[in-house]
Amino acid sequence: MKPLSSLCRAALLIAAFAPRPSLAAGPPVKVIFDTDMAGDVDDVGALAILHAMADLGEAEILAVGVSSRNEDVGPCVDAINTWYGRPDIPIGYQRGIQVGYPEDTGETIASKYAAAVAKSFPHRLARSSDAPDAGLLYRKILAAQPDASVVIVSVGFLTNLRGLLDTPPDAISSEESDPKTSSSCADDSARSAPTSAVAAASGEA
Repeated sequence: MKPLSSLCRAALLIAAFAPRPSLAAGPPVKVIFDTDMAGDVDDVGALAILHAMADLGEAEILAVGVSSRNEDVGPCVDAINTWYGRPDIPIGYQRGIQVGYPEDTGETIASKYAAAVAKSFPHRLARSSDAPDAGLLYRKILAAQPDASVVIVSVGFLTNLRGLLDTPPDAISSEESDPKTSSSCADDSARSAPTSAVAAASGEA
């Protein structure tokens, strides 16, 4: 049994120290990350995983949009991006979220951690509402990218995606210079927008 045991140990050592190919088989996937970060911490983990993928060369984070109503979440996102060495990632903030039905109550979505993270770690964004309209930010980014080259990952409310689809032609991609409507701009540049809501609606959840 001793020879076999030694052989197994040798094989494990070889496997552990053998050169490993890069996980990135091609160019990094360009990602817009749309989050309702506030009450739960799952979106924090998702953003951390996305940064880890960027570190591996598998993803390029073009922007992060906040779809929740909370003035501390934008600074929290900025602090997380800064922690991972990407302080210049553009951040957008929702305009027009509806909390409550049939009318918006104006209620803020509480967070037990966003203010603490923002207070404890370096960042530049003072409050969420100082960030640009997320829908307009997405439009600007998508207009600058080749068709079918961006993946929008939404892990929360669809407010910002609705805002993107509702944006009118503008100086970035006007009907005169580029005959794209807001929806066609999103359809052409954004390859897919995987969300739990879309998966559920299509029966894939």
